[in-house]
Amino acid sequence: MNESDALLVHGALHSDATSVIVHGTSYPISRATNSCRECTVMGHRFMQQNPTKTTKYARMAREGRRLTWILSGSPWGLILDDHIEKTCSAIIQNKISSSSSSSNNSNNNNNGGASSSSSSSSSSPSSLSSSSSSSSSSSSFPFPPPLLPSSGLTT
Repeated sequence: MNESDALLVHGALHSDATSVIVHGTSYPISRATNSCRECTVMGHRFMQQNPTKTTKYARMAREGRRLTWILSGSPWGLILDDHIEKTCSAIIQNKISSSSSSSNNSNNNNNGGASSSSSSSSSSPSSLSSSSSSSSSSSSFPFPPPLLPSSGLTT
């Protein structure tokens, strides 16, 4: 699962969607025993923050922030307001973009914006779906192509 998939699930949990479609597979959204919305996608459990707890995260949820925990492995992942705050083993990161902090920041902003527009424009349907799996990441390269051997010409 990549970051945009995780953000898609996050958006669905914080909308009125009853399911989310990731890579062509539909995953139902249900309520956990604590009444929080949850969804298991590709074996990874996503759950909204429980606002009735006494933690700082519960206080943030009561204040209207959108928090989703990725309960996969240790430590857990956290998505806060369409931005991945804490990554976890469920999220496969792009090794090229994670090597540069400026590139990583722009990717997070792009993913957050994509998820935000997907969840706001798709909040009325009963399910949300992901777009093509990696078309946005292949459209630009984070650094210039390698230099070719010189032809002997000078300028």
